Order: sequence, then C-alpha cells, then structure tokens
Amino acid sequence: LEVFNLFAINATGTLFFNGLDDFENGLLAAGTGSDFDGPDEIIERGSGGGTIRTGLNGDINNAAAEFGRTTYSVFVQDEWQANDQLSINAGVRVQLYDGDAPRANPLFLERYGNTNAVSFASIDPVILPRLSATYEFDNEGFFSNSRLTGGLGIFAGGDPVVFFSNAFSNDGFASVNGNTWDCDATQLTTDAATGQIDVVTNGTFTGFPQCAIDAGAAGAAAGSGEVQNIDPDFDIPTALRANVGFATNVGSETGFFSDWRLNVDYIYTRFNDTLAIRDLTQVVDTRQGLNGFTVDGRPIISAIDPLQPGCNATFVDNTPTYTGVTDECYGARIDEFLQLTNGPSFDSHNLSFILSKRFSEGVFTEGGSVNVNFGYAFSDSEQTVNFRSATAGSTFDGTAVFDPQNPAVSQSGFETRHNITASFSFREEFFDGYKTGLGVFFRASEGRPYSLTFNDSFPFFRDSGSAEENILAYIPTGIDDPNLSPDSDFGDVAQFLDAINGGDSIVSELNCNFTPGQTIQRNTCRNDWFFDVDFRLSQELPFIGSLTGIKQDRIEVFADFSNFLNLLNSGWNVRRQLGDFDGRVALIDGSFDADGRYVLENFNSFEGEAFTAINNSIWRIQIGARYEF
Repeated sequence: LEVFNLFAINATGTLFFNGLDDFENGLLAAGTGSDFDGPDEIIERGSGGGTIRTGLNGDINNAAAEFGRTTYSVFVQDEWQANDQLSINAGVRVQLYDGDAPRANPLFLERYGNTNAVSFASIDPVILPRLSATYEFDNEGFFSNSRLTGGLGIFAGGDPVVFFSNAFSNDGFASVNGNTWDCDATQLTTDAATGQIDVVTNGTFTGFPQCAIDAGAAGAAAGSGEVQNIDPDFDIPTALRANVGFATNVGSETGFFSDWRLNVDYIYTRFNDTLAIRDLTQVVDTRQGLNGFTVDGRPIISAIDPLQPGCNATFVDNTPTYTGVTDECYGARIDEFLQLTNGPSFDSHNLSFILSKRFSEGVFTEGGSVNVNFGYAFSDSEQTVNFRSATAGSTFDGTAVFDPQNPAVSQSGFETRHNITASFSFREEFFDGYKTGLGVFFRASEGRPYSLTFNDSFPFFRDSGSAEENILAYIPTGIDDPNLSPDSDFGDVAQFLDAINGGDSIVSELNCNFTPGQTIQRNTCRNDWFFDVDFRLSQELPFIGSLTGIKQDRIEVFADFSNFLNLLNSGWNVRRQLGDFDGRVALIDGSFDADGRYVLENFNSFEGEAFTAINNSIWRIQIGARYEF
C-alpha cells in the first residue's frame, strides 16, 4: 500500500470575533486562546485573534502523510472427514508487517528519550491458529436433520495503517499552528480606538495575517509541532473467538407444527491487545485540588513540557510517568502528544435464535407459498476507547472518562442489547401462473448506550486542549452533598438532579443507571427502543410476449413501503436519540475548587433534548417494475 493522505484541520485559518458588529468591521477578539466549542470560548475563556495550521515551508501539502506499508500473509489449512458425520477443519495464518517510519523528530527524542520514528517493521508477527468442526446427527423424530458446529480461533481484524497514518501526519514537521499572538505588534494592523487586530480595510477582507502563517511555517521547520507517535512495543490487536451453533428441524411429522427450522448460535469473543490512546504530555497536576485529585479520587490533568525553561522533569515510561516535575514544567504551549498503544482486554457475548418455516401452499391458493421467520439476538459487549473516529485526537478527546489516561472497560456504545425480528412472505396464485405477493418485516431493537458528562468549565479536569465535554459527570446525593463546592449554583444542581431522576427539567427521559455520591460509569444510560414495520406489495402480470404468443415473458410491479408506521401517523416510529455521534450528554458545567470539591453550574436543558435520526424516522415509498423473459 502506497499512501498520500492530506488531512489538515484549520488549513485556511480561524478568526475569532466578539459579536457581529466586530465581525462586520473586521476587529478580532482580544483573547489569546485558540479553542472554539461555542461562544463561551470567547466570552469566558479568552479565545481571540487568529490561528491557522500550515505546513513545512508554508505549503499545506507538506502536511500529507506519505508512506508505504507491506503486509505478508501465509496460511495453511486442512480438512479431515473423521467419519460420515464428523468433519474437522484446522489451520494457521501468519501475518508479517514491513514499511516506512515517520520522520525522526529530535525534540521528541529530547523530551521522551526515545524516537518517534517507529516503523511498521517494528510490529511483531501475528500467529493466528483456527480450529472448527461440524457434526451431522443422524436423527429423526421431534428433532431431525440436526447439525452441531463449533470453532475456536484467533483473528486479527483491521489494518493498522489508519492509526499509524496519524504518526506520519503529525511528526512535528508536517504542520504547525501559527497564531496572531506569535506576531510582532508591527506586523499587525490594529484599530486605533480599541487596539484590536483589524483584518478589514475599506470594507475589504485583507486576508489571514501573514505573520501567523510565517510563524506556523517556522515552527514546522523547527519540528516544534504536535507529535503523534506509536508505542515501540505496540502489538496488533487480536480476538480470541469461540462459537457454537445448533441447527435442526423441529416439530411433528405433519401439519402446521411440522418442519420448522431452528438455528441457535452463540459467539464469545475476547479482545486482546486492544487499541488505546494516551497523551505523553498530560500528568496529574499536584498543584490543584487535593494533591492533584478531586474529593472522590478523580485525577486533575495538565500538560507539561520537559523542555520548558527551568523544568528538570525526566520522562520515565509511557504510562506516562515523570520525575522531578516542578511549577516551571507547566504552562506549555504543547499538548496532546498522543501515542497509539495497547489497552486492556475485554469481552463480548452474542446469542441468536432463528425459527423459520416455508409452507408449500398459500393461505388461499394451492399454488402459493408462505415463508415465516422469527429472530432474536442478544448482545453484551464491552469497550474501552470510543473508536468512532480514525484520528488520534478525536478518539482521545471523544471518549467519556473518569481518568483520561486510563479509560475503564465499559459497556460498548455500539451495543444493541436486544433485537427482535419477524418477517412474513405471502405468495398467492389468484391468476394461473402469476403470483400476488405481500411481504411484511417487523423489527424491535433496544437503543444504544450513551454517557452523562460534564460540560467543560474552567478550571478543566484535563488539559484545555483535550477539554471536550468528555469528563463523566459526578452525581450529587442532593444539594447538600458535602462533595459539592459552595461555589456551585444550587438552583442549577436542583434542576440537574430533577432531570436525571426523570423530572421535567428536560424534554427527554435519560434512562440512566447511577449511584448518588459517585461518578456515573460510562455508557450506563440507554436510548429508547425503536420499532419498525416495512412491507412490499407485488403482482406478476403477462407482458407483450405472453399476450401475443411470441415468448414467455412477464412483468412484476411492486411497491415497497419503508417505515410504514410513520406513513400512518407522523408521530409514530420516529427514532430520537440522546448522545449524538460520540454518545455524550452534558447537562451541566463541571469544575472543581481548591479543595477538590465539585463546582456545578449552568444547567443546560437543551442538551437533554433527543435529536431525531432523520434516515431512520421518515417514511419512503418505492414503486417499480421488473421484466422477466
């Protein structure tokens, strides 16, 4: 695989304005922050000026990840028919990796004592044995034509190239943020009355300040940008999977209860060497809270830079751990030197039942047929990091956590615990040789999990570069909870408690499991069930060839109704979900005081309104024809 992948965020720059009047006049906000999750970033947290990400030599094309990767796969297998009923299949697969390494960054080596130039060749070979067997029963009676299958194996899913690509795109040289506060005052045009940076002259935009672009290019030339990297001991994730399945005909010899087909399958998966992301810059900030922790043991995280003037911190290992951290180490401009590594193991269990039958006659005509199918699937699956995105930054920032550097194993946000289906297909031959069809499909599925988090508020629980509404919410026992700071807004706390306990402070019901006086666990809230009914009407008709005797042909006209319940009533079968893309709901701002107590304020009822999933909620009708000859 040869890759050229240009993915650059903020390549055309961001300018911050404090209101529409300033925007019209081209006067930038006076702050020096570069984050924007909403207006409070400007008003409360001091975002301002302009920031732009530019590549080496000022060319954003130099930010591309350009590299090659080779995977070698060798496998052997054999099938053995032990006897007339038992067959066994065994094999082994070996995968080996080779390829390029990111540019070595000397500043990274100086900070952490090891290189960021970790290549694909550093990945150990993966050995993947498999064993499966099938046993055919020679049985009759209530259970007949039975088959038992089973298997055990190790599998490696997914190509690591996407996650390795982050290290090539972010080697410190590829691209760096340039900011207006990096500029000399003489390089900027300012408004005489307010002192604000002015980017409009005579009603015309003068362009992004060139000095900020030059500052980014200079930073890229020095290798001072963000360095995402690969753990030198990184292993390819694998899954140990065991499955067993049983299929059989069940029922009486004749009549309605004869010849039903039953399939039962169970799959157990143990995920090992799972993917994880950690930040080498972020450590427990012992200057804040109770020696770096809140009253209930939540770590308070800040970024440090061993190259800060006066900082003598020494990087010890990739936990990350440092010795000799002093006040001089904090306040660094760097943050999120993210490392791809391996996380803890976790499990999933999947169980399914399918009961089906084909009737050789229709309900009204002998030339028809009826197919009936009932299904149920149960899933209990876990995860650590919320891998809903392929970039290291969005993965690290988008995972709801108690401890950012050590995400706990939790229920998977992709899990559909209960899924029930039923389908019916009726074919009748009211006209000799031409079928009339009706198909109905029903599905009921439990909603996916999501997490209850804090909206970010200063001071942050984790470094500002990672603050993205991803800190799991502490659930007070009441407004008199001793873990709440007197700086909290207790009116907002009361609304928050009312909302999570099913009150009317928000529009939607949260359906969360929690213990008051503790931080809620990740993905312990769950969305509502969803019900869907689809059906098809069809009719076969003779066409010109058949009508004239030239050839045997026919046409089938059909109409498909998707989400039929919503067609009947616009309020039925509308899928509304809380948590949006990353599965997080932030109802209240959360921070902490000097004693590590929680400061809760600014309850936001809007965050508790489920959004409508349009594609799942609207009805559709498709009308068509198929010609057979």
